[in-house]
Amino acid sequence: MQPNTDTNAPQSVIKFGGITYRHGSNKQFEYFCHLDSYAVLWQVSRDLREIENVQWSASVHHLEREGLDLILMQGENLPELFEQLSEFIKLSHWCRQKVYPISADKPHITIKSVECTTLELKVRCQGCGECETVRVEAADYLLFLKAAAPVHETFPRATLSQRKLLSRGDCSSCWRAIFEEASTRERKRIKTLAG
Repeated sequence: MQPNTDTNAPQSVIKFGGITYRHGSNKQFEYFCHLDSYAVLWQVSRDLREIENVQWSASVHHLEREGLDLILMQGENLPELFEQLSEFIKLSHWCRQKVYPISADKPHITIKSVECTTLELKVRCQGCGECETVRVEAADYLLFLKAAAPVHETFPRATLSQRKLLSRGDCSSCWRAIFEEASTRERKRIKTLAG
């Protein structure tokens, strides 16, 4: 199978063991992924940057909790990887449990809904608490969680203010207020020193 490097190409769908996988690619990976209703991304992928690489990895990623990633198996036999990953998906009650945060703090980003391979993120400003909804591809969100690429490359379709909210945690209004407050303090300090 030749890698599909056209990010605007329609995604094909395949089924293994009753599990539906969507095929896609970005500039870094070719992947077949299944996103379940618990924001768990199951995928078989390979690195496109290594042209000679025929090794595929079957992995699982919990998109709502940073650091919960696991490579389950690797190999060159795609049907075998799909068959085994499909069994993992059907038997994986450990990652399908509802997760409740230990701290009382509200998370900066929560996954509001899942549609095929697209996530609807609810992003809360840590300054004012206002929320904005941002739609992103699950594979791109995974790259964002791993800080694998700059935010403007990871989410090219997001607006500048959405990308800043995702990366910094402050909305445009709060960022301006913080910047203006710092600027006012600096002017007062300079005035005091001058005078």
